[in-house]
Amino acid sequence: MKTRKRIFWITSGVILLIFVGFFFVLISGMPDLTELENVNPAQVTRIFSQDDKVIHELFVYNRVWIPLDLIPDHVIKAALATEDRDFFHHWGINVKHIPRAVWVNLRSLGFRQGFSTITMQVARNLFNKKIGFQRNILRKLREILTAIQIERTYSKEEILEMYLNLSYFGRGAYGIQSAAKKYFNKEVSDLTPEEGALLIGLLKGPAIYSPIRHPDRAVARRNLVLHNMVVCNYLSQTEYDSLKQTPLLTATEEGVLGIAPYFTEYVRQQLNALQDSLNVNVYEDGLRVYTTLHTAYQAAMDSAIRKHMPALQERVMEHLKEWKEENEIPDSVFAEETEVQIAFIALDHRNGHILAMVGGRDFEKSKFNRAVQAK
Repeated sequence: MKTRKRIFWITSGVILLIFVGFFFVLISGMPDLTELENVNPAQVTRIFSQDDKVIHELFVYNRVWIPLDLIPDHVIKAALATEDRDFFHHWGINVKHIPRAVWVNLRSLGFRQGFSTITMQVARNLFNKKIGFQRNILRKLREILTAIQIERTYSKEEILEMYLNLSYFGRGAYGIQSAAKKYFNKEVSDLTPEEGALLIGLLKGPAIYSPIRHPDRAVARRNLVLHNMVVCNYLSQTEYDSLKQTPLLTATEEGVLGIAPYFTEYVRQQLNALQDSLNVNVYEDGLRVYTTLHTAYQAAMDSAIRKHMPALQERVMEHLKEWKEENEIPDSVFAEETEVQIAFIALDHRNGHILAMVGGRDFEKSKFNRAVQAK
């Protein structure tokens, strides 16, 4: 009898220790309350010219945060219809979907069927380093518990805003605004229903449903999203029949990014030197940096260099031709060693503001800025 009691208590103790150990492993990978209440995802810092054009961007993640009220209603409905139809009726997890997911996964002896809600996806996107990347039970439990805490901390509208701004849409675009610019070269507020449906369709697999690499898949996925909107009474059948026939039209993102690489690199270096004293992170804080450069002056300087540089290069090579032949210099070496470099700065004489800058012939070949670094 005593032996049985001893075995019982030992077994109970071992089970308790295993449970306590598992509990501590579980909570060790979860965000604390302070992290949940102070969500601050990395955003793009934009550098502007004095004529109010974006000339460069600094970022870890290409994300521009956009408020929910600036996102078209049809985009929000497409997300709800496709990703989480019961979003406004659950508390972070949808218990109706769990039994089916468990059954499918048991039959396949793997993780083939998920039951993630929008809130669970927000938890994963916000705290993926803590929650983990591997598809296992531990990660899923952390996801569930974090999602429940998010629901207790934020309103449904705030969670939706986070979801649409945090999600990855492929091609380096994080958030619906960056995706709208990347795929359609427009603001998210200008998206049409079929364009919004295509972007929401990317959430399942940005590489698989890429409109650039797999246009047929992208259209099929877009039309599925539109069909989901019909099922949820967000679209009429007539609207769906019309929209699904719309051809796939994407656009290359335009702008003046890269117009003054030597200048923007100079600005980046100045920002790096200042960020500690200003208590900012120039790569994550979504700053708007205004400069004195004017794109018209920069374009004129670049045009003049392109126009006159070939003649200058030819004069130098002609002048050194005899030296090349005397020393039997190979053509490839001669061309590289005699490449003419250039440096220009246009200043406003009234205040010393830099209006345009060129620090070399080719920024990709040499980032050394001869306009400000040469001694």
